[in-house]
Amino acid sequence: MIRPLLLAPHGAGLRLHAINPRSSPNTAWLIPLLFLVAFAFAIACSAQTGVTVHNHGPAPMIDGSVHPEQVPDVVAYRLVLLGLSQPANPTDAQTQRHLAQFRAIGMKDNDNTMLISILSRFRDDYRSMIETYNAAATAANASGQRADINGFLLERDQFIQSTHDQLKGALSPVGWGRLDAYVQGNKKHMKISVAEASR
Repeated sequence: MIRPLLLAPHGAGLRLHAINPRSSPNTAWLIPLLFLVAFAFAIACSAQTGVTVHNHGPAPMIDGSVHPEQVPDVVAYRLVLLGLSQPANPTDAQTQRHLAQFRAIGMKDNDNTMLISILSRFRDDYRSMIETYNAAATAANASGQRADINGFLLERDQFIQSTHDQLKGALSPVGWGRLDAYVQGNKKHMKISVAEASR
C-alpha cells in the first residue's frame, strides 16, 4: 500500500496487543479484525498526508551534525527554502520566527525583498507540484497501479535546482554568499536517509 507524506511529515503509531487463540478461543476472531483496524488506520493516515512513498521500516540515516558534507546541496536547499517560506496567513509566532531566520541570514533589505518574492512563488509552485502528484497517485492506487515516485522525485529535485539557480542570479553576490553560507551551516541540523543522499 502506498502512503503519502506531508511537506513536513508527522508520524503516528498504533499499538496492537497479541492474542493467543489457543488460550482465548472465543477471541480468535479478533485477530483478522485487528489487522483490518491497522489497515484502516494506515488509510486514514494516508488521507491526511502528502507525497506517496513505500514504508520499509527504518532506513540508514546520515546525521548532518556528524557528516554535514554528506548532505547534498539540493536536499539542504529544499529543507531550508521550505523552512523560510511563510504560509499564506502566518500567525504572529510564525512571522516572528520568519524575521529571526532572515536576521540570521544577514542580507540587506533589497536582497531580503527579492528572496521573499522568490520564496512566495516557490511555495505555491512546490505545493502545486505535490498536489498534482498526489492526484495521480490516488488515481493509480484506485486502479491497483503504482505511482511513479521516482519521476516525481526527479522533477522535485530539478525544481529545487532551478530555484537555487534563480536565487543565485537574482541576489547580489554578497547576499547570495550569505544565503548559501546559511544553507551550508544548517546542514549540521539535518538528518536524511542514505537513499535520499545517493539519489
